[in-house]
Amino acid sequence: MDSLQDEVKAALRSTDRLKLRASSDRCGISTTTKTSTAQLRRNLQQWLDDVDGLVLPPRCSAVILRRAFTTVLCSSVALVCARRDYAVISVGTLSTSILYWRKPRRGSVERQFDRLWVLLSFLYQGRSACRELGAGRLATYWALALITLGCYARARRLGAAGSLDASARWHSGIHLVGNVANAILYADPGLDAIDAWSRFPFLVAYWAVVAATYVIVVPEDAPAPKRPKRAPRRSPRLAAAMAGLAHALAPTARAPPRGPTRLVVRPRELHRCDSYVVIDKPPSLSMDGVQALYPEAKFCHQLDAATSGCLALALSRPAARRAHDAFRARNVRKTYVAIVDGVIDLDAFPARDAAPCLLEPPAPVSLPAYAFYEGEQKRVRTYGAATPPDEFLLATPWSVAKRNATLRAPFDAQAAEAAARARELHEEQRVAASLGIYRRGAELVVDVPLTDDPERFVVGVGTGKRAVSVFRVFATGHLHGKPATKVEVDLLTGRRHQIRAHLKHAGHPIFGDATYGGSTAPRLMLHARRLDLVDGVAADAGDPLELDDNAADVIRSGGVYVEESWLPRDLALALRTDALALRELFERSGVTNEAARPKLFGDEDRETLTLTKRVGGDRAARAELDRRLDVLRVALGEELGRRLSADEQYYSVHGPGAYLGLHMDERHEAFKAEGFAETSRRSVSWLVYLNEKPVGGELRSYCRESAGACGADEGNLQVGWLGAEPVFLDAYVRGADDEALYGLYIRDGARRYVSEPFGADSASWRAARGDREDLDADAFHGALGRMVDAELRSAYTSVEDRDGSRIIDVAPTLGTLVLFDSAASVHEVLPTLEGRRVAVAGWFHEACREAPDWY
Repeated sequence: MDSLQDEVKAALRSTDRLKLRASSDRCGISTTTKTSTAQLRRNLQQWLDDVDGLVLPPRCSAVILRRAFTTVLCSSVALVCARRDYAVISVGTLSTSILYWRKPRRGSVERQFDRLWVLLSFLYQGRSACRELGAGRLATYWALALITLGCYARARRLGAAGSLDASARWHSGIHLVGNVANAILYADPGLDAIDAWSRFPFLVAYWAVVAATYVIVVPEDAPAPKRPKRAPRRSPRLAAAMAGLAHALAPTARAPPRGPTRLVVRPRELHRCDSYVVIDKPPSLSMDGVQALYPEAKFCHQLDAATSGCLALALSRPAARRAHDAFRARNVRKTYVAIVDGVIDLDAFPARDAAPCLLEPPAPVSLPAYAFYEGEQKRVRTYGAATPPDEFLLATPWSVAKRNATLRAPFDAQAAEAAARARELHEEQRVAASLGIYRRGAELVVDVPLTDDPERFVVGVGTGKRAVSVFRVFATGHLHGKPATKVEVDLLTGRRHQIRAHLKHAGHPIFGDATYGGSTAPRLMLHARRLDLVDGVAADAGDPLELDDNAADVIRSGGVYVEESWLPRDLALALRTDALALRELFERSGVTNEAARPKLFGDEDRETLTLTKRVGGDRAARAELDRRLDVLRVALGEELGRRLSADEQYYSVHGPGAYLGLHMDERHEAFKAEGFAETSRRSVSWLVYLNEKPVGGELRSYCRESAGACGADEGNLQVGWLGAEPVFLDAYVRGADDEALYGLYIRDGARRYVSEPFGADSASWRAARGDREDLDADAFHGALGRMVDAELRSAYTSVEDRDGSRIIDVAPTLGTLVLFDSAASVHEVLPTLEGRRVAVAGWFHEACREAPDWY
């Protein structure tokens, strides 16, 4: 209760109307959106005056009413059962309750005496129960006593927190459980059958009346009493009594709370003034949720629940009227951004120079039935009345004929038919005025009318109201592995679902728009970026929609490209089933390119199966995978400028405990005893996960920020770093006698060598490598570092050095594609903790560098 009073006092000290309304709702004061701020303050101040000093909140005072009434019943039962001691306890409880009710103040003597009496009564009854009851009834009694204590503790906590109704319900539970315990004590097992039967009707009546005090039937739709604007001043005791009585008669089923049923974060406010507030609506917030957060505001316009961005709210009726007039006059500019499916080719649309005309054709004028009646009368007057109906028509004025349903019916039918023809003609004129889809400069204009379909909650295209949208291509790329275009949209009209329906009609639905056939996305890729309203109100919500990074750019910079759901779920599961069905053909493997240090494997290490045409199993699923990989390989090769081929592919299964140590998929030929034994080398590593949900088994890559293209340069592989510059090893530096020497260089526009040319027998190389003839990878990198020019040597690190690297962990999720440069990415596979990590992986190869002509 103290916390609630503190909250009310804080609200009165503030100037925030929202806080005043929230405090009024918690105090049970009826308010509406029309209630003024001054009236809210007066109501809250009156509430403080009414409850100041009360121990129990006003709505919890019903507990005392129920307690007093049930106490009288308890004493009556005790007298009937010849238990005078219990009757004295009941009467004493009633007396202390009345005293406490007359002066319910904190720290009063009456309150302390009431607490003492209840404690002594509880101890006496417990002592009597231990003496008089058997084992079974005694256990039941003490169980009920413990439940009573729990209800009391819970009620006090809820009351202190301000949950008044909940506290009252728990207090009612105290008396209800206590009455059950008293009934166990009052029932005397020594009574004979006649006496026991004579008391039975009274006990039944007693329990019926007790139940009626806790559950009072009131219609659920009974209107809540409204508090008058000026509440009369009354004493705190009278206020508490009236509030307690109202709560006791309240319906048992409370109406659901207003506003959203889940926690909603208040959106960011982009603009606020005395008349308007513009918010950045998140895509998960509906218009009802916005109204709950801003109950005093009026909507200037609306956004779909899945659309994010600028939403304008008026803080007064005149402001809302001005905004609506501006929208009606088309003086408001709204700019959206969207990501659509496919690449928009503007050249595929016809070109026009004319701007769309937004003027509607004149509305049709439909004639009433009276006009057709007059026309028929004119015909009869002109040509004469040839039949009795004509004579009756000529003699009957319209004031009489319009009341005759039989006579009026044909003229009503003619009027309805004429109105339908007029509407059809107006619709034809409206459609004819629309210019369709065309290209105007660098813009795509969609001028197609729209009509609502309320049954399916979609918008139809081709008929209805005039709708014009202007699209500008912002960027092209990919989203979740599919070609996508980012567009900027200007709305010249404002129809429901206008952007979504127009883009669907143009053949490019928005990503995440399942209603209009868009591709799957985490959200609807539509965002209201800018809004220019009246009175100088303008807001910009930024642009949160981003296309995926280009795979080639990520690989070229030494990063790891990850695309979730690249492989459809059904195909990924089919490949997983195929891999597990071929487990007998798997071999324990773990190539790390460390020929001098072969890795030892245990029973839980990974198993692999190289996929060739001779491997059986589900060849159809693997063929579909190869088709998708070929499309990826060709596109990736064109973007990277490499001629890629698919030469290696395998299944891998990691059981619990299996891992793969730190390694690189490809190294310079100088690191290998026999150079590149094949005509091609690994260029791009790829991996597709096929498992459901294993624990662990993440691919961990160590990536560095690169100032230029890394991995390889003109066939020369990277061996180190100079800060953010990749260092390449050239194996064909032309010597004086046309001998092939080595040289380290970086790309600074052109090649810039950072070491002197050296050969296997050069003195500088012998000094760098020391006395060792056979060098492992670490020693070889150290020797190369000592060959770097002295002024740059301290900044040189090997390509496998992880210092300063950014760690990227890729979780093994079904259908996820992973791509990285084979010669630039240092990576490892973390241990699988639970389940199986199943994947299909491989490498795209490129041709090794050919020897120069002079060699």
